[in-house]
Amino acid sequence: APFQHIKLLHVSRLACQTYSVCMARSFHTALPGLLCFLHQAHGAARHSVQHGSTLNLEAGPVTSIKPASISAGVPTPILLYGETSANDFAGFFADCKNVTPTTQVKAGINEYTEFTVEKVAKNLRLCYRKAGTTEVTEIPHVGLTTVEPTRKEMVQDFNPKEVQRSRDIRIKITTGETDLAGSHAIFIPVSQSCSAAVPSTKLDFNGVGKFSIMDRPGTYKLCYQDRDGSDSVEQIGPEVLTVTASDVTPPDLIESIFPISTSVNVLTTIYLHGAAPGDTAFFVNSLTGSCNSSTAAKKDVTIGHNQFLIPSSGTYTLCYQMFDTFEAVAQTNVFLTVKYGVTPDMLDRWPTHYRKEGTVVCSSLKQIPYCSSASINTCDKSFAIMTGVGLRCKWYTVTQDGPPFCGDADINDKSNICV
Repeated sequence: APFQHIKLLHVSRLACQTYSVCMARSFHTALPGLLCFLHQAHGAARHSVQHGSTLNLEAGPVTSIKPASISAGVPTPILLYGETSANDFAGFFADCKNVTPTTQVKAGINEYTEFTVEKVAKNLRLCYRKAGTTEVTEIPHVGLTTVEPTRKEMVQDFNPKEVQRSRDIRIKITTGETDLAGSHAIFIPVSQSCSAAVPSTKLDFNGVGKFSIMDRPGTYKLCYQDRDGSDSVEQIGPEVLTVTASDVTPPDLIESIFPISTSVNVLTTIYLHGAAPGDTAFFVNSLTGSCNSSTAAKKDVTIGHNQFLIPSSGTYTLCYQMFDTFEAVAQTNVFLTVKYGVTPDMLDRWPTHYRKEGTVVCSSLKQIPYCSSASINTCDKSFAIMTGVGLRCKWYTVTQDGPPFCGDADINDKSNICV
């Protein structure tokens, strides 16, 4: 059937917001009066009021965007939810009359496209031109707000000024404003550029944020992003942050490993989520071993992984040592199961429905242990091996629950899978 769940009502214009037509392509009716519909396909929706006897419906390519607010004049990746095609063009304008979108969108499902909007404005409309046409249409219910860029003298001070290298560092940032909720910040080595960093720590009302600083000890500068913005601006007001060596490796530093099982005396590449340059790791039997008394060789995990060989069966604990600490610490979140021979659960890591040909030439990309280890500048140029499949990485923008991040692209889309 060309459509499902259609409701036809002889109602006022205001009632048009409450009824829907799903999966509709075209529909002809002889009913008089007003015909109201909400068209949904590929996640895109469009309300309309039609007079007369014929109503032609066409799926809109985009249903929503994220983020819905960016900094004016700053190139920003915006996620277009929906299905976009090659050679489609889009842009944000006050209205879609007599405008020409010049930004070519990235083809695919729920893909990012980088936009730059020069002026500060509210409720800009998404104007869209499909490939092979000259008609520009307005995408319904999609709006964008642009705000003033972050000032480089925005931050006046922060405390404390000296911290130990760690994942959980609470720092209070002070500006001339009383409410800093929604602002973001990040500390990076003074040798790096704020323009390449993403302020990922969200501040609360009082300007307090929980920072993760896992790079080497040294001096760090502050990059700041004002509320509802998308930029990253080095602050010239406050002093630098001094990061010192850690006293001890946190027991929850490594969040996960892959694979989580292997065979006795089989050299296995194991990926550690949370590993940092210069750190080392090894495994001990959870019942008979100890991280402090083990004679196991420590493996360097600078690149996020290394090869391990376990000589006997059992459950093994990961012992991890940050480069600037004196001893390895048992990690409480991860364990490795070691068995004799090959077991079905080892083979089942790669379900048959994941084995499909892709279209991405991954030789042109950089392989990394986990997509989450990539920055905004390297994410789309990287891929990782996940569940036996080479999968392209994808940058996901800010959500209500956290900062932007690099993650795995949709494994059901062949355009994300390595050839």
